[in-house]
Amino acid sequence: MFEWLAENWPLVLGAETALLLWLVVRPSTPNWRLVLRPGRRRDVRRAAGRPGRFWCTEPHRQPAGAVARVHLDGPAASVRLVDGPNYARMMRGGRYAYVGGWATESPFELTVPWAGRWRVVGDLGSASGHLDLRVRWLAEALPPVTVQPVNTEPRLGVVRERGSADGLRDVFVLHVVEDRAEVARPLADALRARGASVWLDEFELAIGDSLAKRLERGLACSRFGVVVLSPGFFEPTATGTPRVEGDQVVLPVLHRITRVEALDGLPWLADLVVRGTSDRTVDEIAEEIALVVLPGEPAVEQEDDPPALPGQVVPVRAARR
Repeated sequence: MFEWLAENWPLVLGAETALLLWLVVRPSTPNWRLVLRPGRRRDVRRAAGRPGRFWCTEPHRQPAGAVARVHLDGPAASVRLVDGPNYARMMRGGRYAYVGGWATESPFELTVPWAGRWRVVGDLGSASGHLDLRVRWLAEALPPVTVQPVNTEPRLGVVRERGSADGLRDVFVLHVVEDRAEVARPLADALRARGASVWLDEFELAIGDSLAKRLERGLACSRFGVVVLSPGFFEPTATGTPRVEGDQVVLPVLHRITRVEALDGLPWLADLVVRGTSDRTVDEIAEEIALVVLPGEPAVEQEDDPPALPGQVVPVRAARR
């Protein structure tokens, strides 16, 4: 063996030189987007090779389930979430695992499949240009929103009893015409389906109408009021400021507007209980209103059902609550 190597050392030296040159000037590996295969974990893919020109963020230790919200400033690009060991394999040109793909929209979110030090890597493939990556980590789930039910709010617990005046309706809905189809009409239908009487068409706020007078008139003929607040609500030059003192008998419903934006035009909303269509459906809002204006009747004790005789059908009587 050693004699053969001594006799053929020029051949061995040439082979080693050729191997070294191949490692230095070897051709680039195929584009990683062409060799994707689903991995063992959900949303985890595999790729081989190191991208030629890429942008990368600093590593951040994140738990499993954390979310990376990625903002791209540039053209569509290949964006992937890579942990420490797989990033090292990628830099060596080996096979590595990642989460992500070809991004055509911004922003978008990527979920961390396991705990580790993760970074976001992006490249434009064969295209030219510049890419700017900005990542915001959402490591923990947002706490749930806890809102006190309307019917348990002390200020909303007192309304006039039904039958206290002739022609008294349960609810009136004050709105602008732009909100009738999306909110006012569905809300009125949902309340009527629950047994409440609703005034709707009589209470449209037009340009130049006084909000205070409209509310006063609505409360005079109804037990409870709903005001649908939206961007169109603030377009009319509604004059007059309602005076809200003591018990609250008007429920503002925010539609396509935040509470902060509504407070700019109506400061008296600061101390009121409000609801919004952004976090509740119209049906859920109607259910809460119905619990205030239509208090449940106590259950009626039923006498014991008579024993069923053979071949006789005995109807079941359900107690109304």
